[in-house]
Formats: sequence, C-alpha cells, structure tokens
Amino acid sequence: MKSNPKLTRRHFIQGLTLAGITVGVGAKLSASQAIRKVPKAKNLILMVSDGMNNGTLSAANHWMKLTENKESEWMRLYTDSLAKRLLVETTCADSLVTDSAAASSAWGIGHRVNMGSINTMSDGSMPTPLAVLAKQHGKSVGMVSTARITHATPAGFAASVANRNMEDPIAVQYLERALDVLLGGGDKHFNPIARKDKRNLYADYAQAGYRVVTKRSTMQQLKHTKNPILGVFCKDHLPYCIDRTHKESLKQQIPSLEEMTQVALKHLSQNPEGFVLQVEAGRVDHAGHANDPATILFEQLEFDRTIGLVRAFAEKEGDTLVAVTTDHGTGGFMLNGADDGYRNAQKRFLKMGHCKGSFDSIEEQLDPVNKSENIAAVVEKTLSIQLEETERKVLQKALQTDKSQSLYHTSNAMANALHPILFKRFSVNWTSHNHTADLVEMALFGPGSNLLPGYIENWQLHHAFRKALQI
Repeated sequence: MKSNPKLTRRHFIQGLTLAGITVGVGAKLSASQAIRKVPKAKNLILMVSDGMNNGTLSAANHWMKLTENKESEWMRLYTDSLAKRLLVETTCADSLVTDSAAASSAWGIGHRVNMGSINTMSDGSMPTPLAVLAKQHGKSVGMVSTARITHATPAGFAASVANRNMEDPIAVQYLERALDVLLGGGDKHFNPIARKDKRNLYADYAQAGYRVVTKRSTMQQLKHTKNPILGVFCKDHLPYCIDRTHKESLKQQIPSLEEMTQVALKHLSQNPEGFVLQVEAGRVDHAGHANDPATILFEQLEFDRTIGLVRAFAEKEGDTLVAVTTDHGTGGFMLNGADDGYRNAQKRFLKMGHCKGSFDSIEEQLDPVNKSENIAAVVEKTLSIQLEETERKVLQKALQTDKSQSLYHTSNAMANALHPILFKRFSVNWTSHNHTADLVEMALFGPGSNLLPGYIENWQLHHAFRKALQI
C-alpha cells in the first residue's frame, strides 16, 4: 500500500515537545496543554481491548446496568472521578485504517509505521521499543493476552521485526530480551513440532530459568519466586470466553484474562524498581471480524472485570499509571433501535445472555463434509433461538455456496447469513468484517495522567509513558 502524501505531511510527521524535550518535528502543545511536573510513576499498566468500537464499550455498560444494576468498571473510572477521559486517533503511516501491528508499534516506539510492521520504520530502522527501554532501566516487563502472546499487539510492546507474521522470531526475541512474564496462547511458535526451524523454545526458556506452564491449574499453583514465567495455554489464540464458560474441559485448561493478569501483577510487583505490563483482550477483535454479537459482548465483559482487578492494585499501590484503551475498532458493532419507538431493543439485547457458544463453536459442530446439513439445528441450540423455515434455508444455502474463510475462523458466508436473523433477535448489527477508523476511547489514571490533552494521536502515548516513568 502506498503512503498518502497529504496525510503523511500533515498527520504522520511526528511533532510533540514534552516538557522541553523534542521527540519529533512539529508544533508544540499549547501552554494550557503543556506537561506539568508530576510524581514519577513506578509502574505502568496498558490495558488494551483490541478492536473495541465505542458500540462495544456502550453495550458492555448497558449489559452491566441491566443485569447487575451497576455501571461497568470502565464507566466507574469516570463516575468515580478517578480517570481522565481521552479520545485517540489511530491512523497509521500508510492508511487511515490501521492494523494492530502499526497501532501497537505507535505505543511501542512513539512513531507511526506502515501496516504490518512491528516497531520498524519505513527506512528499515528499528527504534528501541518501550518494554526494552523499561528493562534497561531495571524494570520488570510482562505481557498478558487472550490471543497468541506473539501476536501483533503484545509484539508491538517488545519486539522488532519487519512483518507481524514473523511470530517464530518474535518468540525468540522475547527470550533474548529477557521479558519477565508472558501469558497467553501461541504454542505453535514455541513448540519444535510446529516451528519451522524445529527449535524447542520451551526447553530454551526453561534453560534460561523460566517457569514454563501450559495449564490453568499449573499456573495457579506457581510459587512466589523471582523466576520469570512463560505460560502458553493452547496452540493458537485462547478460546473465546463464552466457549470457556460453557465447556468444562476448556474451563479447566484455559485461564481467564483476570487470572493471568493476577499472576502477572503478583510476579512483576516484586521488583522494587517497578514494572511495565500490557494486558490485552485480543479476542474482542476476532469476534468483531466474525461479526459475532454475544461473543464480542462477553469478551468485553471479561476485559471489564480485569479493569476492576487492575484498579484495585493501582489504588492500593498509589504509584501506578494505568491506561485503558483500544488500538482500533473492528466490525462496527452497535445496539440498534428495534420496531416502532425502539422499546423492544432492551428485551432483544438481553436475549444474548442465553447464547451458549461462539460462531467458532457452531462451525466446530458442523458436519465437516456437508456443513449445511445440520447448520440450523446447531445454530438453534448454540444461540438459543428458534429459526423460521425460510431462515433455515438461507443458512443452508450460504454454507453450500461458501468458498472462503474469514481471517479468524468463522465463515463470512455464515456470519452474513446470520446478520438479519440475529438483528431480529438481538437488535445488534455491524458495518463490516474489517477494522474501522473510529476515534477510540481511553481512560488514564495514576501518576502522569495529566501528561496529555483530551485528544491525542496514538503515538503520543509512548512519550507520555516515558515521561511518567522517567525512562
């Protein structure tokens, strides 16, 4: 993809002066926005709901109010006057619509890069990413994700490669850069059977002193020592929260985002010099690509519970800067009005609570030879809905003619056939299967939370983090 010269000239040439320190070329912040002297942050926690549109955030808050009579943890950051609220523009160097690699790299190195790049500039140079800078200043570093731990968003914090698909080398870089906690999916990038070079990274990590765990129970039984941790719990991304909730075998094997984050905080907080931690709800994005409404809602709710965990830690410690945000929107999820007067929207929306699995779980239950044969029965059982005969035929026809597979497992043909069916049941809809260019939400609290104005570009966050941490 070619760079847009107009956008590059006006928006992408870096320009910000932080307390007199030039980090790019461009205009200074106004006097009212200038960074004030603030207490140093010992720790930094960046929480990322990957692919979260504002519609997803809104839906989670509606759900909490309707089912538990309270605001979401994210909204409580605002109602309790704890967090500053920011809007963030997510454009990357060669597109108005970014991917996760470029978005995370903006946080990682404080520059906008081309899509697909991990902390690699267009001239091939590789500035030192934030996690490595933190290690150089004596801090511990960790990443937690419900996606592969080598996936684009975690990698953008700590790795340097030309292309996000270089996940085998990314796994090696994590070891070389001595990261302290790695928890998520992605066995195929550590296992010698799956790696192209047949290198046994599990053995290499163990040799370097890491405690290597592959099961939820083993992770929970880890003793409180200073040895680093590598936890990889499945071959690919972790199963969706809705599937883990309704399948006992998954619940026993796969830890939740909250559980992994708790382990990371317990380990990293041992360092008297502090730590830097990224926590990613990576599968919000994947559910957005799949246009799977109940799944994206419950992924976001799991992330929201994790906000509460991090908030409790930060309030107790008093020296932790926390940023809660997303890298971009995906899919354009939105609760819509239903029928005349829109009064049925709430009733329909709540029906998603009866869903027992993701679209992925539906596909896993289909006949592998003739997927259209039992699609109607599986959809009815999994989503707790009753299909009309015309709807059954629409689903069967969609799978009979489907020749493609979407980026994250679920058939686009099936998802598109389900759109009008589920809109009638749940009152939710989508704009596409793709990323979007929304301005995204950020909550920022703790030492250094006054370093930025209420509207920023994503790359500016890197410099605020470094200023707050004094690294």
